[in-house]
Amino acid sequence: MKERSILQIYYYFFTLSLNNATLAPQNSVALMIMQHKQRQILVTSALPYANGPIHIGHMVEYIQTDIWVRFHKMRGHQCFYVCADDAHGTPIMLRAEEKNISPETLISEMQQEHQNDFNDFVINFDNYHTTHSSENQIFANTIYEKLDNDGHISKKTIKQFYDPNKEMFLPDRFIRGECPKCHAIDQYGDNCEVCGATYSPTDLKNPVSVISGEKPVEKESEHYFFKLSNFEEILHKWTRAGHYKRKLSISLMNGSRPDCRNGIYHVMCLILVLKFQMRQINIFTYG
Repeated sequence: MKERSILQIYYYFFTLSLNNATLAPQNSVALMIMQHKQRQILVTSALPYANGPIHIGHMVEYIQTDIWVRFHKMRGHQCFYVCADDAHGTPIMLRAEEKNISPETLISEMQQEHQNDFNDFVINFDNYHTTHSSENQIFANTIYEKLDNDGHISKKTIKQFYDPNKEMFLPDRFIRGECPKCHAIDQYGDNCEVCGATYSPTDLKNPVSVISGEKPVEKESEHYFFKLSNFEEILHKWTRAGHYKRKLSISLMNGSRPDCRNGIYHVMCLILVLKFQMRQINIFTYG
């Protein structure tokens, strides 16, 4: 994102007007400060993925959030805006391999590029960091070890597609093939964009690895599962206690997703992998 856009120019004028407003005691915004009890607010945005540059669609979210944070700071609230690069995952490993550099080098370059773009758009984070950090490792390990020690983790062996050429298990989006429902070709490993069907990657017909173009093989691997059903009672109470907006609360209580039981995720899978010399915990719903 090298060129300055019309949106950027508008944003400059908007922030200038906000900053000028704080200099005028008679301004209505200044009066609002005295009329409200100070709040402590922690704000974040979706973490930008460290496998590529930020596009204008991403930037709109950060601009909107930054405006909201500035507004509440002007009202006298203690408001912190924090964010970070999402620096782990298969796409990052593949992009680094493509560029013939290490994943660490890629995420370092992307973080600098992202921060340069944020600076160009005058996005004022109170702290901008990365998930590839010692702090994140400590907290992730602490949470997992506490859950494991308290008996909330179980093990299960499952079958996954494996790329023998690249010697790696394949995420759903890195497998393509023929839809088992409508037989449309070149569809993702978890859903068909033609008929809308969802399925398991192992149901896909004539699957191929997106990475190598080779036919993947089924291979067993041991996964770790967080037994969220152990917390069903407390979560039922919490989701009914007014913490959510009404529509979301109803959705959770009714169980609007196929992998929910009474609105509560029954089990979630924790895959522990060693990436970039750091133990990372990935969480996703599982069957």
